[in-house]
Parts: sequence; C-alpha cells; structure tokens
Amino acid sequence: MEAIKRQYRKSLLQSLLFEEEEGRSIIECVKSINIKDVVYKTAAAWEDISASTLQRSWNKLLCCADEASPSTTNTTDQEN
Repeated sequence: MEAIKRQYRKSLLQSLLFEEEEGRSIIECVKSINIKDVVYKTAAAWEDISASTLQRSWNKLLCCADEASPSTTNTTDQEN
C-alpha cells in the first residue's frame, strides 16, 4: 500500500509541476483534478508496483496474522 501511495504522489507532483511550467498556477491545477484523473493515476501507480513488492507485502501481512492467531498464542502459553 505504501508503494502505491508513493507512486501516486510522485505522479501527482510531476503533473502539477508540469502544469506549472506551462503557466498555470498549482491551485488551478489542483482544482482541475477530477475523479477520473485520480482513478487513472491510481491504476498507473498499481501497474508500477513490482511482483516482488506485492509478495513481500503479503508475506508481512500473513506473518503478522499468524502471530496474532489464537492457535499461536495457545502454543506459546503451553510451552511456558
């Protein structure tokens, strides 16, 4: 999720800076952003995420879920 957010922010800032170079103010550029732009930028950010990044994210998520599961807690309690 962090990687997608970073990619989205990068894309948004690049487009704002490009528009500013074209002579529009940043405020005008921000006001002109619509839902379609957000969806397209989010989809592009998703496409830029590598498979290894997704795999590491899922591994972290599943690892934390395993640690928080009741069966793991019970096993640890029985060993003490």
